[in-house]
Amino acid sequence: AHLPLAQVLILPVAALMLAHGGAYGRAAELLGLAFAHPVNITTWMERWPRLAQLRAALEAALGAAGYRSAWERGASADLGAALAHVGQHLNDQHSAAAPESEAQTLVDPLSDRELEVLRLLAQGMSNRDIAARLFLSVGTVKVHARNIYGKLGVSNRTEAVTAAYQLRLI
Repeated sequence: AHLPLAQVLILPVAALMLAHGGAYGRAAELLGLAFAHPVNITTWMERWPRLAQLRAALEAALGAAGYRSAWERGASADLGAALAHVGQHLNDQHSAAAPESEAQTLVDPLSDRELEVLRLLAQGMSNRDIAARLFLSVGTVKVHARNIYGKLGVSNRTEAVTAAYQLRLI
């Protein structure tokens, strides 16, 4: 089955986050799920040096057989369940983190509308879907996204969502 692009693209970033937290098997499963999709989606992942490093580190941590087994489990996994697990993992990390008052602050904070757009980006929604949900034009959503990227110092959705979780904005 073909999955929504935004949801597939979040998987490698989630794998990086899980591996950083020591969940090596789960990270390998997410990579297996991400790479189980059409070549036009996964080609960029094959060229991303950080993912090559992650794959090598996971294989070293799990052993070749363990890595292959986790990869194969991931390749046949359900995307919804995988994303729910990632969301729960992030919520658990957020709950265990310092109190909200200690969250990092931005020099130029996000507006309420930008936070709303960012939350929808984190859910994997397209610009068109966000526009429909918030009763905005697609162009306005793109402007909000550009502003979010600038304020977070990132260049794309995946980086924005990762930064937002790190800064405990969402």
